[in-house]
Amino acid sequence: MLLNLIDRKLNENGLWSDFNRLHNELSRGFYSQDSYSNGFNPPLNFYVNEDGAMVYCLVPGFNQDDIDISINDKQLQLAGKKEKETLDEKSRVVMEEIKMDQFSRNIELPFRVDADKVVAQYRDGILKISLPKAESEKPKKIKVS
Repeated sequence: MLLNLIDRKLNENGLWSDFNRLHNELSRGFYSQDSYSNGFNPPLNFYVNEDGAMVYCLVPGFNQDDIDISINDKQLQLAGKKEKETLDEKSRVVMEEIKMDQFSRNIELPFRVDADKVVAQYRDGILKISLPKAESEKPKKIKVS
């Protein structure tokens, strides 16, 4: 795509940042890094309120030790990798449409997060991440004297 040919790092703020975000959203699942790595792009729900954000991500079949979560500035990065199931020597693959041995998702957050207070839970194939807003991002009330 044309946007891939332009060095977007020159203009990280403003209009090019908006184009970048739009391109990434529209390309998810087609031209994303996930599709190149033969992984899958797990669906997620992302909610925001005045205190922070909540992410629910559907990653069935993974153990909690298979999942990595990191926060870098205003970017939430989710990744997972597990051993691929092997067939016995008498079996052969006839059809393999479900590739669920690895995944990667990057989510741009609308604010900075207090990384020390992030809570992640994994149960029944659903990853739930609570992302509290950093104190520096919360509005401050100034008392007039």
